[in-house]
Amino acid sequence: VIRRRMQVGGLLDPDKFVRFTETAKEIYRIKGFKGYYVGLSIGYIKVVPMVAVSFAVYERMKRWLDI
Repeated sequence: VIRRRMQVGGLLDPDKFVRFTETAKEIYRIKGFKGYYVGLSIGYIKVVPMVAVSFAVYERMKRWLDI
């Protein structure tokens, strides 16, 4: 969340240098502690199937190659 906010901040105002601590404080001030976890659920929805498919392909290839 902090990294993404810093990247977007640089696009909106290229002359302003956004620091990690300033960004973290701003997120906490506006959203509280939960603000650090915004958007994680959608990431998990994307990652879990990807890991499952990767593992299945890995196991299938091991069997196919007799490793």
